[in-house]
Amino acid sequence: MTWYVPIIRTALTRRHVFWHSSALHRSQDFVTDLQASALDICTLQVLDCSALPLLSDRSDVDADCISDLPGDLLILLDFHRLLEIRRGRAWMRQLRPAVLERVQGGTAVLVTSDLPRRSYPAIDGSSIATDCYAAALPNDHARTILNDLPRDEHMTWVINNARHTVAVSSELLKFNYDNATGGERRRAAAQARQTALQSTITQCGAELLGWIEDTFLFRRQRSMAAVDVTDDIVATLTASGLAHVDPRDDSLQLFPDVNQSDAEISIVAAQEAMLEAPPEWLAVAAALFQLEKTARQALSRHLELHPDAKSAALAQFASKITRNYSDDTGLKATDVSVVPLPWNWVDMSDVLRLLAESADGSRVAGVTAATWKRMAEDVVPLRNRIQHMRLPRPGDLDLVQRYRRQILRS
Repeated sequence: MTWYVPIIRTALTRRHVFWHSSALHRSQDFVTDLQASALDICTLQVLDCSALPLLSDRSDVDADCISDLPGDLLILLDFHRLLEIRRGRAWMRQLRPAVLERVQGGTAVLVTSDLPRRSYPAIDGSSIATDCYAAALPNDHARTILNDLPRDEHMTWVINNARHTVAVSSELLKFNYDNATGGERRRAAAQARQTALQSTITQCGAELLGWIEDTFLFRRQRSMAAVDVTDDIVATLTASGLAHVDPRDDSLQLFPDVNQSDAEISIVAAQEAMLEAPPEWLAVAAALFQLEKTARQALSRHLELHPDAKSAALAQFASKITRNYSDDTGLKATDVSVVPLPWNWVDMSDVLRLLAESADGSRVAGVTAATWKRMAEDVVPLRNRIQHMRLPRPGDLDLVQRYRRQILRS
């Protein structure tokens, strides 16, 4: 099937292209269909990144071998595999000069990846994926292909159920339609749609899943002004096939041509399948730890310099400190004076409120009262979300790190 002609043509025009070949875009016979799409356009060579040519010691990429590959178009298949293996990042760096040499020599390069471009680290080798044109499959291309095929009952069913997606179209085309009951057909179509959606949502990463969950599942928003959403989110969602921008009003449409039930089931399934802490969650959790320890230290040092304020604060929180200390350690504390590190036994919201009160009319740790108050408003809800194993959203990590830098600079 020639699902990928637009991608092939874009690669030949732009010369160096990254394509998020998400689960929604990926056909059952992905490599075969890439080759079929290029058949009347160019000669191509597919280099599988999970089986790169290596030197004899198997520790480094054989760059000469890559330079000698024939073809008008070189496809680096499944570039995301290099993020998953121990030497992958080193191989990215080693691939870069060989790939750029091919581009400069007139060969077009197409980088395909199950993961979006935002997944690639800021290292030299990742520029193969990041310093190039981002291709996208037209939203209605799958239906255009299907409409050109002979129409029968099976094909009509595929068109009605595929929701414009290559993945679902290719799977349903192979379904044994004639020997299936009506119920089996409905279940097969729903499962194909939901599986492709769930996989694509997962591929977009924990932060995007957190954003989709909040926007679509909680707030019930399917349409919003694209300018109100960060460029990174818009680019990731549209490239993956989970959204498109309507040119008539520049609105971002989430889950185009997908019914509410399929979308909700897929989001919930992606959430429930995430049993390991994702890297994005770990990064925000670590940043929160650093910020909270820094804030508690700032409060403790300030109060040590102001004995009267310290006595008043300890009196205000004495019962909470002794109760939390006893509950956590199992040791009875009759007086706050016997509790070590007393400010470790109050909530983060209490710490930030005390800091804001102490900074009223002056500063604590060089930070104004207004900033401590904003920190409480921004960070405490985020801390609670992470504490309850919910997912971070784009921008959360930057927010926490920015507040900590404000304290450390002072």
